Amino acid sequence: MGLQIFASIPYWDQARAVSVFREHVDVFDGISLFWYRLDEDGSIVKYDATVEDTSIISFAHANDVQILALIANLPERGDWDAELVDAVISTPERRRTHVNDILALLKEKDFDGVSIDYEFLNDSQKNDFTAFVNELGRALHEHGKILAVAIHPQRLGEETRGQDIPSLTGADILVFMTYDEHWETSNPGPMASISWMREVLTYAKRLRVPLRQIY
Repeated sequence: MGLQIFASIPYWDQARAVSVFREHVDVFDGISLFWYRLDEDGSIVKYDATVEDTSIISFAHANDVQILALIANLPERGDWDAELVDAVISTPERRRTHVNDILALLKEKDFDGVSIDYEFLNDSQKNDFTAFVNELGRALHEHGKILAVAIHPQRLGEETRGQDIPSLTGADILVFMTYDEHWETSNPGPMASISWMREVLTYAKRLRVPLRQIY
């Protein structure tokens, strides 16, 4: 497999992102639409400002670009919430319901798959998150859908954020977030220096993550 180009269209800058996508569609292999979030009751809902423009999906398919629905545990207001994820993965029954809800969304909107963006989990959620990813992967593959999972950049001895990377075998794509070495409220520095990115990917290799999964 050669170089794969995946990008994201966020609901808060959708018009400009879609314009770029349409103009340079031949560059892209895949697109995720950042439209959805987990609600407190475990349901999947769209962000208030999301415009579910299905013409984007049709355009992607017409140009052989895979299109994924992105679901996040980022509330409408506030920060990434691990408890929202607990509500959908902490028991086999909750995981089964969540998997079915995801499948229903993908079928309804004709998505090719889903991008799971559940961030800042607790280490105590690691086993449940692994079970969820692998159960979701099996269910999606039965329906010809693909699974991408956002992965916190890890280095030796650092926090796992509830993600046991080598165990996430049900995912087709592991999206290593190698763009947050520094952020708005951190100490000054680059978003993603070459040396830091190399360290993150070298650690992934040390964990024996298959190259086909690394994006």
